[in-house]
Amino acid sequence: MRTYFFVVVWALICVLCVASARADAPELEAAAGRFALGGSVGIFGDAQATSSVYVTTYRLGALYAIDERFAVTLDAGMVLLRSSPSKGDGDWAVRPGNPTGFGLMRGAWGDLRYQFGVGAAAPIATVKRDGAGPLQHAALNYAAAIDGLWNEWQWATNRTAAIVRSTFELPVVDKSWLVLTLAPTVYFPAWEDFGDDSVDVVLPLALSFGARHRVVWFGARGQAVIMPMGDPDMLQLAVGPFIRVVIGSGFIEARTQANLDEPLAGKRGPGIWGLHVGGGGAL
Repeated sequence: MRTYFFVVVWALICVLCVASARADAPELEAAAGRFALGGSVGIFGDAQATSSVYVTTYRLGALYAIDERFAVTLDAGMVLLRSSPSKGDGDWAVRPGNPTGFGLMRGAWGDLRYQFGVGAAAPIATVKRDGAGPLQHAALNYAAAIDGLWNEWQWATNRTAAIVRSTFELPVVDKSWLVLTLAPTVYFPAWEDFGDDSVDVVLPLALSFGARHRVVWFGARGQAVIMPMGDPDMLQLAVGPFIRVVIGSGFIEARTQANLDEPLAGKRGPGIWGLHVGGGGAL
């Protein structure tokens, strides 16, 4: 079953890489009046003596450049989880993520390129408190975890989110750059059954270093997701390399996500990691 699962997943990756791309950093680009389309596949698997779990996330995104300064984006996702005990039948969970839209303002100040965005996530990732709810909730939690909780707004259950995102890109030496991204987010309970849940604030920030050689871009990204209202774990750290190959106005890309320490790694954490593959570009 494990071999069959990964064969299917990798076949889907090969198909999606032809015409899909990630809709986050490095950002999709498009000239004024043009679209850029994107998507990615994320994978996590864990096999233990008594049970195993495999998670796959699918993300699609689009950017439309209104003019040289303003653009809008839309990002949506789906998560598939397969849980299998060592004895007996396994179970599946399939849930949509929260579609997320941003309005962006882009520009440059000398060599510094910047982008400011205000966005919101619609509360489509709903689960029940009973029945299949716990497994569906686990699927959405895994989907957020394999990205280091960075874009948790897309997988937040029964919540809507307001996000303010800022990106600053600065060339440092020939053919290399630094990118700083900040995305403070406020979560609100969205449905009547969850009205007693508290409002939550999360502060993600990331620093990426990249370089390029001809059509190959490569580098690494470190990120910290600060959860000031969380208890006892207030911080999730993650790091991962990436490589991108540019083909005309499109690209393909692969990256890994290694979560560091609790709550997703360390002695008490479940040791969740992520592998992400995608590709695409402007139309």
